[in-house]
Amino acid sequence: MPSRGIIFNLQPYLKQYNTENTMKNSKSIPFVLLALLLTTVSSCINSVKYEVVIPKFEKVITVKRGNVQLRKTPDYKAAKLCYICENETDNCCLAWSDSQVEPGYSKSSFYAMKDQTFLVVEDTTDWYGVIVKGYKAYLPKKYTKEAVVEPITPEMLTQKDFYGHEYEQCPGISKGKYQGYAVVDQNGWDSDGYMLGHIVDGLLVLTHHISGYSTFIEDDSRLSKFQKNENGYWEIEFGTGVAADEISEWNGRILDFNKLNEEEFEKFLEAADVAAPYDCVVIITRINGQYQIIADYINVKEIPEEMKSVAVF
Repeated sequence: MPSRGIIFNLQPYLKQYNTENTMKNSKSIPFVLLALLLTTVSSCINSVKYEVVIPKFEKVITVKRGNVQLRKTPDYKAAKLCYICENETDNCCLAWSDSQVEPGYSKSSFYAMKDQTFLVVEDTTDWYGVIVKGYKAYLPKKYTKEAVVEPITPEMLTQKDFYGHEYEQCPGISKGKYQGYAVVDQNGWDSDGYMLGHIVDGLLVLTHHISGYSTFIEDDSRLSKFQKNENGYWEIEFGTGVAADEISEWNGRILDFNKLNEEEFEKFLEAADVAAPYDCVVIITRINGQYQIIADYINVKEIPEEMKSVAVF
């Protein structure tokens, strides 16, 4: 692996699993983010290091019921998190209910929904402070429960699954110097393209974006095309030698990143431009045998300074 030590150590606080991925211990153990130790890491391209800004957090919680309001402070009378939308469009953003609305815009409620998961960054007597996009908001504890997080391994990411997204895919690499890296296909969701990331002590932290799409070419054997078109999107073509063994019922033959050689994978690193910082971070965890996005496009510029951690790859 290019990174020797990763950034912080959650492992002692995660649930321990046996070979059948069942818990040895049913007692819930909260996991605490330790102080960051910035390590000198050699990166994948030209020895470039890049930094990733992520929120410090203590645990992951799940909402037990639907339509729970998120508050600005731990008080039922505090301002609520809401949508502010341009009238008759889907152009919306989050804001507090006490913020002023310009003409042509309207407010609507934003709720935490049943089974939705959140990163906890503050634990009070009756409330959890959680991250929602770039906001810190508060949820009543009585409507939540602590989630049992299963550590993600490189081998897990080589298996065909949804990884919190629309399509089945095999995003991870389990061997060689790029072990622990993953490229998640997000085409069809908010973003058209891919997110590049790395396993950070049991969590998949996606940090860099690639605008592009891939196409299976039956007559090809390897990664045969990787070039930008006139619109700035990467066009990627791959053949049977790097396709998943089983056809996905959702989107046909998919690219199996674990079958790429190092030279082929480096094309994705170059396309993502790992030396350049990216504004948003997505964090994926595994709960109850399913991959879930617990931090969806956090804008790193909006994370309060006291909650920021810096990871170096």
